[in-house]
Amino acid sequence: LEEKLNSSCRGARKFEVATIPCKAHEMLLPTADDGCSQSSLWTMKERGIPPDRITVMSDAEMALQLLKNEGVILIAGTGSICLGKKEGTQYRVGGLGKILGDEGSGYQIGLQALKAALAEEYGWGTPTILTAALREFFQVTELKSLIPKINLGEMAPSKIAATAPIVFELAPEDAVAEEILNHAAAQLSDLLTKMLAISHLCDCEVHLWGGIFK
Repeated sequence: LEEKLNSSCRGARKFEVATIPCKAHEMLLPTADDGCSQSSLWTMKERGIPPDRITVMSDAEMALQLLKNEGVILIAGTGSICLGKKEGTQYRVGGLGKILGDEGSGYQIGLQALKAALAEEYGWGTPTILTAALREFFQVTELKSLIPKINLGEMAPSKIAATAPIVFELAPEDAVAEEILNHAAAQLSDLLTKMLAISHLCDCEVHLWGGIFK
C-alpha cells in the first residue's frame, strides 16, 4: 500500500499515518447510526462536561480537523474517502458507500476475499488459503451458506471488513490475497491521484487515517 501511495504523492512534503488532535477543552464525537454517539454524549453530560464543549460530527468532518491550512487526508477503514483543503475550499473524492464506492476499503478487501474463496468452493476459482481462513473466521463449514445473508444485506459491512486483516496476514504466502491487496492499493492510489488533480494541491501534507493503514 505504502509504495503505491507514495508514488501518487510526488510533490507532497509530508506523508504520515494520522491521528486526530483534540484540544483539551473540546470533545469530538463521530456521528453513528447505531446510537453509539448519542450514548457517549449522554455519558459525558452525566459526568458534567458542558454541552458547549462537545462537538458531534461525521468521521470526514473529524478528519478535516487535521488540516490547519491545506492538505489531503486519505481515509480507509470499513469504507474509504479522500478529502482535501486548499485556500479555504474543501474537496472530496470517493466516499459513495459500499455499493457505489469505498474503493480500497476494508469492506472491499473483505468482499473480494469472500468472492475469491467462494469461487474456489464452486470449482472455478484459483485455490487459495483464504478459503479455510474465512471458514474459520465465520465459523462455517462452507462459505456458500453465507450467500443469502450477504446478498440480502443482513451481514454488516463492518463484519465483512473485519476479514481484511486476514488478507494482509496471508498475502506474503498466497497469490490471491496478494492480488486483492494490490488492487486495493491501486484504488486508494487512484483516489489520491484524483484529489491532487482536482484540488491542484502540491507541496502539501498528506495524512493517512483508518484501520487499513495500521
